[in-house]
Amino acid sequence: MRHGFIRHARQRLTSLTRLQQARTATPAWQEIQCALDVQQNDLLRAAFALELLELVEPAVARATELRECVVAAPSTEEADRYLDEATRCYFYGLFTACAVMCRSVLEEAIKQKLPPQLARMVRTRFRNTATLGNLLHEVNNNLKLAGIDPDFPRVANQVNDTGKSAVHHGLLSEDEARQCLRSARHALQLLLRN
Repeated sequence: MRHGFIRHARQRLTSLTRLQQARTATPAWQEIQCALDVQQNDLLRAAFALELLELVEPAVARATELRECVVAAPSTEEADRYLDEATRCYFYGLFTACAVMCRSVLEEAIKQKLPPQLARMVRTRFRNTATLGNLLHEVNNNLKLAGIDPDFPRVANQVNDTGKSAVHHGLLSEDEARQCLRSARHALQLLLRN
């Protein structure tokens, strides 16, 4: 009985996370459980609990590999939230999402770091939709004006390349996500030196 409950709990959660092909008949257990979920959500609760328990040890192992990211200049609340989400995605094995969020944190941090005249030019040129690639191009062409460490574009481009690969070429491995997160954190340290 217990083994069947666990199997059904996992199936229920999987049915919510994947595309389902239309069927003529739904299994009886699933119809009953969907009706029960409306009131108690027991099967979903069990499925999430089992899934989250399986994430704990790998997340702890990944977290022990990282050190604090210490910067000299303050960041924005939004950049901090992006970094938090990128890091949590890495901890929980969402490697492709980690790389996408790493790009977002660098985009936000660069926008905040640009001198006003360069920021205006970028907003005008890209109609407030500059991508990380666009921002890095402008930073690279205006390195002295931006007052940014000359090593920053190289490291940030690694994050951009990995993030683009994640979006356009398929899922990332744990190693790729780890390297992307480390590069993003290093880029932030270079960007927020003063």
